[in-house]
Formats: sequence, C-alpha cells, structure tokens
Amino acid sequence: MTRSIKQRVKDRLLRLGPNHVAVRAALSLHARKSGYRLSFDVDTITIASGTDCMVLRKGHLHLVPIMLECYREFFDSIEAEVSDSHRTLNFSKPGLHRYKRSGIEFYFPGIPEDDSISGYTHRYKPREGDLVFDVGAHAGMTAYFLAKMVGPSGRVIAFEPEETNYAYLLRNIDRHGMKNVVPVKLAMDATTGSAVFNADGTMAAGLVRHLTYPDTGTHTTVDTISLVDACRRFGTPSFVKMDIEGAELAVIESSLEFLSRNPLHLAFDSYHRMPNGEYTWTHLEDSLRSIGYATASSPEFGQMFTWADDPESETTPASTRPAAGVSRREVISGAAVGLLLVSSETACSYRANSKVAFASIGMGRRGCYVATHMAKNADAHLAAICDIYPDRIENARHAVPGGDRVKAYKDFNELLAHPGIDAVLIATPVFLHPLHFEAAVKARKHIYCEKPAAASVAGVKHMMAAAASADPSKTIQFGFQQRFSPEYLRAESLLRKGKIGEVRLMMSYWILANMLMAGFAEKLPPEDEKIRRWEFYRATSGCPIVEQDCHGVDAMNWFAGNHPVKAVGTGGLRYPLAYGDWTSDHHNITYYYPGGIEGHLISVKERHVVSYRDVREQFIGSEGVLETSRSYYKRYGDGQGTSLKTADDLRDRSLVERGDSKREITIDAVEAFFKSIIDQKPLHTTREAAESTLTSLLGRMAYETGREVTWGELLDSEQLPYAES
Repeated sequence: MTRSIKQRVKDRLLRLGPNHVAVRAALSLHARKSGYRLSFDVDTITIASGTDCMVLRKGHLHLVPIMLECYREFFDSIEAEVSDSHRTLNFSKPGLHRYKRSGIEFYFPGIPEDDSISGYTHRYKPREGDLVFDVGAHAGMTAYFLAKMVGPSGRVIAFEPEETNYAYLLRNIDRHGMKNVVPVKLAMDATTGSAVFNADGTMAAGLVRHLTYPDTGTHTTVDTISLVDACRRFGTPSFVKMDIEGAELAVIESSLEFLSRNPLHLAFDSYHRMPNGEYTWTHLEDSLRSIGYATASSPEFGQMFTWADDPESETTPASTRPAAGVSRREVISGAAVGLLLVSSETACSYRANSKVAFASIGMGRRGCYVATHMAKNADAHLAAICDIYPDRIENARHAVPGGDRVKAYKDFNELLAHPGIDAVLIATPVFLHPLHFEAAVKARKHIYCEKPAAASVAGVKHMMAAAASADPSKTIQFGFQQRFSPEYLRAESLLRKGKIGEVRLMMSYWILANMLMAGFAEKLPPEDEKIRRWEFYRATSGCPIVEQDCHGVDAMNWFAGNHPVKAVGTGGLRYPLAYGDWTSDHHNITYYYPGGIEGHLISVKERHVVSYRDVREQFIGSEGVLETSRSYYKRYGDGQGTSLKTADDLRDRSLVERGDSKREITIDAVEAFFKSIIDQKPLHTTREAAESTLTSLLGRMAYETGREVTWGELLDSEQLPYAES
C-alpha cells in the first residue's frame, strides 16, 4: 500500500514551514472549519475560541491539527491563566502546569502530557515491587504514576534521550521526590549504538529513521539501547510502557526471540504511521502473536493503544488465550520453529537454580568474617579473593570456606575485570572504600561495601559521585546490618505504627573496650602502617565515632527518617594514647533532627583491660519506649499497675514486648544482599550509608571545634576532587 496523495500534500505543506502563505492559509481554513481562529506571530501560533486561546511555538506547526482536535480537552484538564475573563494556555515556553483533576503540578518544556495512564495500564496494572520500563518518558508524568503503583520497593527505569525533555524529567523527579525512578538518557531502538534524533522539544520528538511526519526539529545524535540490552543492564521488567514515535515496531521485531523466552506485559501508544501509510499497531499485533502473545488494540482511551501479554497471565482476557489443551510452550514453539534457546550470556535474570559468584576484596578480620557468611549462603559461591599482602591471602585460604580452591588476586582491578564475577565484598580500610567502590561500579558488579562509606567528607562525596553512575539493576548495599535484622525491623515497624506515641528523643550507647594498652612492637614502613593499622588513625578510619559509632548513628537516622540539621558535642582523651592519633576516646553528641527530634550519642572507648559493654539504642516516645540491640528488641509501655516493694525500688516493670535475635545479624544482611540479586529487586543504600557516615563526621566536627556545627557547614568543609590521605 502506498501513502495517499492527500497525505503527501499535507506533509509537503508542513515542510514549507509556518511562514509560508500556503501553509498559513491551509491551516487557517482547517481551523475555521473546526470552529477556531488561527493566527501567526513572530515566534508563536495561537489557536483561539471565544475568550479562550492556546499559544504554541512555531516548532509545534506539525501538531496544530492534533491540538485543534484536543483543544477543549486541554482547557478542561489544565488550569489556564485568567486575565480580564480571558483564559490562556501558554505552551510556547517551558512552564509549571497544574492539573484540575489530580491537582498535580508538573514542569513541561512545552505541551503537557495527559495526567492519566489508564490507557497503558488497561490490561496490566503494575504492582508493588515491580520493575517497570517507561520507554519515552518525556517529562515524567507517566513515570510519576508508575512510581506510585510500584511503591518504594519497586523501580521505574525512565528512558528519555531528548536533551530538553530529559532536563525536565530530572526536574520533576526532584520536585515530586520520585526516589524509585531511575532516569536514563538513552533512546530505545532495534540495536545498541547511536542514531540521529529529531529533537523538536515536544512529546513527538523521535528517531529520524522511524518518523513519517514532517521533520521540523534539530538533528542530534543520541545513544541507543536495544530492549534485550536494556534488560541485561537494568533487569527484566514486569511491565514495559512504550511511546517512541514509530520506533516501537523495530524494537519489538528485533527482540522476538528474547520476548518468546521472557514474557513481559507490554503496552504501546501505537497510532504511529509507517512509511507505507499503515500504522504500527497492526504490525505490532502480528509480530507478537507470532511468538504466542495475546494481543489487543483499541482507541477507546482517546488514542490507539496496543497491549500484549503472556497468554497464561491472569490479566489476559480468556478469549485471547490459547485453546484448552494447547500449552504456551506449544504455541511458542509452533510459531518460532528453529529458534535456539537463549544462551547464558543473553539471559537477563538469574535462574532459580543459579548461584551468585562473589569475590572478596580485602581479607583482613572483617573481610574474612563477612566472606565466610557469604560463602555459607545457599544463593552464593566464592569465586575469588583479593589482598595486597600474601599473609592475608594465606590466612583467607584457611579461614573462608572454599578460599583454598579459588584464584587469589593482588590487583583488585584485575579481579573486577573478570566477567564471571557477579558481586564483590569490599572490606578494605575505610579511607579506600571510595576508590574500590568506584572501580566496582565501573565494572558493573553488585556491591556489598563495609561501613562506613568513607573516612572524610570528601571521601563520601567521591562515593556519592560514583554511585550516581551505577547500573541501577545492580544491588549496592552497605554493612549497616541493623537495617536487615528482624528485631530492628520489628522495632522500626512498631515506631511507624505509633505504638510508642510521638518520638522526640533517641539515645545511642556505644561503650566497649578497644583502646590499646601499648604500642606495636613491630615497626612498619609508612605505606604499610596506614593499611595494616588503619583503624588507629584519624585520616584512615575517621576515628571511632566514624568507624564504629556510625552503627548507632545509622539507627537514629533510620528511625528518625532523616539526617540531623546540626550537632553540638564534647569529647577528648582521658588517657594518653598508646598508639595512633585519635582525637577522642569518649564523646557525648547531641544531634538535632527536623521535627524537633533530638538524638544523643554516648560513646566511651575503654582500655582493653576493661570488659564492660553497653551497645544499644533507645527511642523514647510519648506513650512508651523502644530499646534495640544486636541481640534483642524491647517495647516498654504502661507499668502503673505494678506494685513497688519500697519507694526506692527503681526496677522497671513496664516491659510489654520482647524479641530475641535468632542469629548474628550480619547473616541477615548477607542473606538480604543475595536475595535481592536472585529476585532481581536491587537494593540501593548508598544515600543512607553516606548520610550516616556524614552524621558521624558532623559529631566529630562538633566535639573537635567545641561549637555547634550545621549540616551545610560540614558539607562545605571539604570538596572534591577526592585525594587519598
């Protein structure tokens, strides 16, 4: 079928541009027939009806016929500017628009999107925890609704290659706090690489080779990614929404083998014309049916949508499922004769019986301890170990299960380059965490990094900069293991449910023995001293408040739901240091959080001759108290009915609930790490780890300066580039 003569005339007229007399005459006539007035200014096009007018920029010329059709709908859904009884919708420049129906305010570079995605979710509505692809995200309106559907445990990967649209996508993500939306500046196409893009700054911007409407934009080259490679990089989604101006057919036809093995829920804006005059929806249905998908298309939501599903999905209408007695396997094999099974290299997900290959970088005490728990995990197997010291490698071979059967590396970069390693444990000296973390991010590995994030403000900034470029399909978890303890999770749930009323006071106690009685007999070269004995130096460990007390600080941040805005404190040395250069062996810090909450850190580092320990947190509310530790949680309530033996009997009798830990909570954290990888539900805890590390540094700065220190002052105290101490 060839394109109609009528359509060719329309396209040729539009290519002449808004200043051509024939174009203005033709569009003005079309507008009058529809009951509107059309006028052209130097930079704008105005559509008017009565006292209402809509202003477009000249680059919207090819969209004028569509805007005439949707004119009334825009005035019904978006609040207009009102002046002297005249209503104006100005889409000729970027602006913040408010929707009447939902009350949502959204920034757009030009013409706003619809504030409803019911057309896309007609067949399948994403669920809590789903991974979703929003392909052609524009300024993020669809991503906004998808993010609400999948919730905090889900993730929306929003693909938008156009420079202006992408900038507004980022702006709206920030405005609406869409923490579960990952913006990706890529166009989806049949292949991964690059392509010429028509960047006209509208929702209709697209890849030039797929566009059939007049080319009125500015050409630019954008990076592209195929659907298969997107799944490799970000994980296999439950649902894919696609509005990419005609490129959808090429994307699907290049992915048929993958889609036949990995059924997805698909939804397309499919009213895009092909070069032969036909529309993509008919060919989308044909292609997807050929591999056994159930498909349907309908214009009932104001434009043509096409849906495709796994035929056995509960969301697929019964009339489109295979007949009884015909399995999905038979449908697919009959339609895809000759297709080979997908190789392990192209599979996007871990099979149920696969294990995560992990390596450990840093084989000191903590490295061997955590690696041992990882090696014992049913979902993992040890693939390599790494340390710069031969004696550490030799010890790890005996201490870590399987350590004597795997390759040992001295160069962590060589280890990270190995394609057979899926995940890494980083258990190196604290001041080296940012360096090793950045390398692991670049190698696209899942990362379990020991706490704290770094030993300095600059180090934390280095860590955050590296995390910003991380593959969002990879889990990034830090060794703040309280967050994965069932007992801490239970206590946090009780707090959120209001079981202890309003919390305005938190306490963290870190009292234990770790002060050396004497120095080391063996003298080390300076370059080895800061590696082997890093924990005794301020520059390499951050001091105990950072390296150790960060656990209690993290618990307070978690339960408060925020980081503090300022801190005051005291601290110092009670006894002369036998070794190192710590600035405090005891400190009392008061953190001030938003909402009038105070957090108190009480920390004492005893000499090794002392065995007393008190490591716990308390959250004091208006109706009760929660107490947490590595071995239990307790909830205290009303104990007024309990009689006292004497007026001096101060023993507590208000315990309401208690739970004891079943195991060491590092095991809980390790289990959560590998489960997130196997389940393809990546965890991303960099921000929380960074904030807890910075909170510890805030306390250190407060006791070292002897005055109040604000969060902003802390952040300004050190700048990138990060330099190793």
